[in-house]
Amino acid sequence: MAEFKGRSRRLLLVEALFMSLLVMELASTQVSGKKHVHVTSAMGDGETIYVHCKSKDNDLGVQKLENGQGFQWSFHVNLFRTTLFYCNVSWRDISDFYFDAYDYQRDRYVCSDCRWLFAPEGLYSWNDDNQGWVFRYDWRP
Repeated sequence: MAEFKGRSRRLLLVEALFMSLLVMELASTQVSGKKHVHVTSAMGDGETIYVHCKSKDNDLGVQKLENGQGFQWSFHVNLFRTTLFYCNVSWRDISDFYFDAYDYQRDRYVCSDCRWLFAPEGLYSWNDDNQGWVFRYDWRP
């Protein structure tokens, strides 16, 4: 009987430790707050770009952007910290250009307000450290 009580106490201790870790993980996710992603077209007058962004759980639909237009979305990082939003861009003869708009592994320390700019030469992201746009991807590899 004493051996059973000892095992029960150890099991309770392990469960309590697990629950504590789970609560801490949930709290840290909530403390980090919402993440925001903004995408904007600077393709030039008369140019239309189509952007389709989604994650494993959220499909934001196809967005039609004229020059100067943009759209944005907000979300919380998932419990497992694997949040990834990717986008497919179509413009003129480019129909399958994909990029990761938010990748937790890449962006967790870089941005909580991630900004992307579509330009005729390619894709730029905003850099908070030097307060400027940084060229990231050419439309054609």
